Amino acid sequence: DAVRGFEALTAFARDDAEAAREIIRTFVAENEAHAETLRRAALAGDAVALRAIAHKMVPIYTLLGEEELAAALRRLERSEGSADGALRSAALGVAERVGEIVRAAKKEYLCDR
Repeated sequence: DAVRGFEALTAFARDDAEAAREIIRTFVAENEAHAETLRRAALAGDAVALRAIAHKMVPIYTLLGEEELAAALRRLERSEGSADGALRSAALGVAERVGEIVRAAKKEYLCDR
């Protein structure tokens, strides 16, 4: 399902459609990279990298109102020890959800179908 909070992300652009698109383009680029970092860290079993990237991602998904995703990111951020199967699976699930949100942003704001 589409993200409810893109308006929060673009609020300061007000009626400037090009500024809003630029904000979304930046969001898309950064979050495609973050999702790839999550995937790679999960597959490599790199718990330190998982915690670090999750920490970077929590604020934006909190702003977007993606409570479940933000909660999953906080769990990754606070995880301790090595990246076991459950942690890897959780990280891959988060990466998939981020991908869905990025695709929704592209479709809704950038006319990328």
